Amino acid sequence: MSIPRATLRTHRIIRTVASLVIIASIFAAWRFVNFSVLFDTVNANGYDPSVELQDIIANIRLTPAGDRIMRGTRAELQEADAFNESCERSEEKIILLGCYANNQIFVYNIDDRDLKGVREATLAHELLHAVWARTSVSERDALKVSLKSLYDENEDLQKHLKLYNESEFYDELHSIVGSQIDNDLLPADLKAHYAKYFQDQNLIAKFYHKYNDNLTATEKRLDELEKIMESSGAALQTRLDAYNTANQKLSDDVATFNSKASKGTMTEEEYNIGYADLTKRKEEMLAEYNAIQAAIEDYNVYVAEYNKYVVFTKKIYNSMDSKAKKPEAN
Repeated sequence: MSIPRATLRTHRIIRTVASLVIIASIFAAWRFVNFSVLFDTVNANGYDPSVELQDIIANIRLTPAGDRIMRGTRAELQEADAFNESCERSEEKIILLGCYANNQIFVYNIDDRDLKGVREATLAHELLHAVWARTSVSERDALKVSLKSLYDENEDLQKHLKLYNESEFYDELHSIVGSQIDNDLLPADLKAHYAKYFQDQNLIAKFYHKYNDNLTATEKRLDELEKIMESSGAALQTRLDAYNTANQKLSDDVATFNSKASKGTMTEEEYNIGYADLTKRKEEMLAEYNAIQAAIEDYNVYVAEYNKYVVFTKKIYNSMDSKAKKPEAN
């Protein structure tokens, strides 16, 4: 017995409608997929950071969301040559500690005991660039209000952001605030935002302060020493000039006195008075000489301290600068 043609056509229509329903359901599901989450999950496949980087990642205590982005960007800790290839500088005067480029995080491997915390703070800073890249336009616009408010009230932020153009402004400000500003200074919306990625955002700021406060104190002391040396050096030079003038006058007066005494043109009273005056002046000059020597020694203490800080600062910045020439190992 054969099936009527009309019945066959009906079955085909039913199957077609069913297929369209399934396809429509798939498209509806895709509307709710977070593609950045999917991308990071896939991109993290096979990612195996070095043991040293694993320790640094552990130190900054990421949330699951923060860890997913970290792995999705396949962060690398690099030595100078590799880092310079990965991260291009827009200006030679800027020292790069890390960068987020082509959806990957690169951190310069700074190994200096005077810069403890720099790699952790840098890694967190670059992670926040990746976060910003994954943040929706509407959420960015909401965050910008609080970020700009902090910027307007903070001179350090204003000085720092002068180096960046308008297109990079909020991206950089978002990373700086999240990696450098203490949590209790942040408004509630920024606290909640950074808490999505760091278990303790205050810990990140502490890593930054650990090395930056040392640099700031050093630079502050250098400025103080420069002012002290400029002021005391000028006063010392004025004192030396006066001493040299007075000493030359004394030498001339001694020569005149001795000439008159050898010719016998002075009375005994004139001789005694002149001799006593010259003797007193010589004693005063000797006392001034000793005082000036003591002042020079004090000045040299400042010079020695200044030079020590200059050497220290140069060492620190050379350690931070991936393009600086490193001293050869003995």
